[in-house]
Amino acid sequence: MDLRTVTLVEAEEDEDGSDDDEDDCCSSSVPTFNVPYLPRLCLTFLCVCLFRYVVVSGTPLKILEHLLSDLRLDDQRGLLLDDFLLTYLVFMTTNDLCQALLGQYPLHTDGKEALYRKRKVLHLVAHWTRLYKDFLREDEHIKAFMKVGGDTHRFGNQFVRVIAAPLTDSELSRRTVRLLGINTWDMAAVLTQLDWNLFNSIHEQELVYSTMSCSTGGSHREGLSVLLQRCNEVQQWVMSEVLMCVSLNKRVQLLKKFIKIAAHCKAQRNLNSAFAIIMGLNTAAVSRLNITWEKVPGKFKKIFSELELITDPSLNHKAYRDAFKKMKPPKIPFMPLLLKDITFIHEGNKTFQDNLVNFQKLHMIADTVRLIRHCQSDQLGMLSLSVSLSVCQCLASVHYLHIIDNQQTLFQLSHKLEPRA
Repeated sequence: MDLRTVTLVEAEEDEDGSDDDEDDCCSSSVPTFNVPYLPRLCLTFLCVCLFRYVVVSGTPLKILEHLLSDLRLDDQRGLLLDDFLLTYLVFMTTNDLCQALLGQYPLHTDGKEALYRKRKVLHLVAHWTRLYKDFLREDEHIKAFMKVGGDTHRFGNQFVRVIAAPLTDSELSRRTVRLLGINTWDMAAVLTQLDWNLFNSIHEQELVYSTMSCSTGGSHREGLSVLLQRCNEVQQWVMSEVLMCVSLNKRVQLLKKFIKIAAHCKAQRNLNSAFAIIMGLNTAAVSRLNITWEKVPGKFKKIFSELELITDPSLNHKAYRDAFKKMKPPKIPFMPLLLKDITFIHEGNKTFQDNLVNFQKLHMIADTVRLIRHCQSDQLGMLSLSVSLSVCQCLASVHYLHIIDNQQTLFQLSHKLEPRA
């Protein structure tokens, strides 16, 4: 390989064979690195539309370091990030990228700088998984990489969370303002689209593997486990956003916002997120905020009361089952309840009777599992997202959820907002 050094200026001149003055304004402020000569695609990133960036050259590690250094979590453009992830295979292997990201990922969260660095790496990984989707699933290096930090961060999903990350008052205020400014229908549509992408990847056999705890089915339960985890995280997200909001008026606005999003999710036939949001608002740490709830307008309380009916467990969740049965496919069920039904059939009926297979039990399980096939039918009827500024804002919010999953911390925040009488 030719080990020529490629600098920023040389890369610009080689691109069009000239030395235009119009590029001089930016050439001096961008760092350059001495690197082995690599294919042009990995060294030159073109300027596109208004979201222009200058050429970045360097070793793969230095380019990644520069990318993470300049990465902004609220940046909707992501052009350089997108280009890097689309072309990295030209100049480095997937294993090299995994190792490089691990090198950039602090092992400890002591200090705001280390935490912010982690959030940047997570932001990059979330974008990477969105771009490559199933192409990353079977790569052994990816599987090993995704396990790192698995107890505190969700890598392999279509959104990423950070747990109990300390934010300043100004950061919390900005987060709340951004969330309050988001269109509720678009937010519900984004939640529905992301849930659908996960739900639609689930195979019927996954429910059987999960219920039977088959040792051979571990690799076949990934989609199901991710969707179940997603439901929990949406619930925790709702709780966290409300309890991190120190302003009473804004907290009331947040409750109204989440009630509307839950109603829209139900209207869009996504009972997975609808359930999650309703349960998040119904948790003890949120429901005890009497002063806050008293200021919620009556019409929103009425909407919430109607929504609560679908989570009523009485008569074997009759309200939910009736409502869901009336919905035409495609639709997204509340997956924990579906798993509960299958588990009840499995544990409540013998597999063998007089050394003969109890086929009636198998039929009941299969009949329940086939609900997945029914819900996934008529896929063209699923809501498709239009690209708009509002949708982009929603995607940014949903792809990066700030979550506190410590119940003691949540109750401390709750009592701090409204002390016990």
